[in-house]
Amino acid sequence: GSGTATPEIRVAGKVEAAGGNAVGAITTAILVDTGANLPLIRNSGAITAKAGGDNGTARAIVDLSGTVTTVENSGTISATGALATSDRNVAIDLSANNAGTTVKQTAVAAGLAAPSIVGDVRFGGGNDVFDIADGSVKGNSYFGAGNNRLSLSGDATYAGLAKFGAGSDTLALGGTSLFSGTADFGGGADTLTIAGTARFAGKLLN
Repeated sequence: GSGTATPEIRVAGKVEAAGGNAVGAITTAILVDTGANLPLIRNSGAITAKAGGDNGTARAIVDLSGTVTTVENSGTISATGALATSDRNVAIDLSANNAGTTVKQTAVAAGLAAPSIVGDVRFGGGNDVFDIADGSVKGNSYFGAGNNRLSLSGDATYAGLAKFGAGSDTLALGGTSLFSGTADFGGGADTLTIAGTARFAGKLLN
């Protein structure tokens, strides 16, 4: 709550939330409230929120304080249960931070389950970075007005919309990664780079 400060939340087990199907029913696994201070969320376990049906809202991580600058994931972050075509399955919401944030999905050792993010990722108005080095992302990413970067490396995969703002944005694919979604560059001075045997198998807008 307001006034609470801690340098890090680290999840190695499970943080699970399950909620209802009523209009206005909001299910949230981790909420950083207005007035709190928390720079880092690190997950190697499972952070999941599941709405009870199409009418509900699921949110795995929500920062209202604007102080979360980094989210690192080597496990599972998932928001499901609301209508799939809605914008109410939100895996990570950092839109309150306009100073710039980083979401990293890190590579895990061979033999371990690949990390994943299921649901939308929302950034604020700063220069934001979404760095996916392993595993999968299934959902839409919304970047703000800054100079933003979405990077895929290793054998990472991305399926969904990546919507950039008016800044100078970059989509960079390396390794054997695969982007199979839609990249909407928003009309800025933007760059798409493809290295190694990476593949862009999606659509380009703007």
